[in-house]
Amino acid sequence: AQGTPPGPAPRVCAVHDGDSFTLCDGRKIRLWGVDAPELGQLGGADARDYLGGLLLRRDGIGLDCVGSSYKRAVCRVT
Repeated sequence: AQGTPPGPAPRVCAVHDGDSFTLCDGRKIRLWGVDAPELGQLGGADARDYLGGLLLRRDGIGLDCVGSSYKRAVCRVT
């Protein structure tokens, strides 16, 4: 597993849906173990808004990355 590198904790700048977001440094992240509805599906916008409420207000997040999928790192957020 690949954890958060030393230095300032990464910040989230955009949440795309209920299980993926982009860090301010440009890295795209998919949440490990989460399968949220897509935006066009029932509950998709609510899932995105909920994840945004959790991540966008934080000064930084910890990441424990376990792989990659569709050019996104697959990570647990700590």
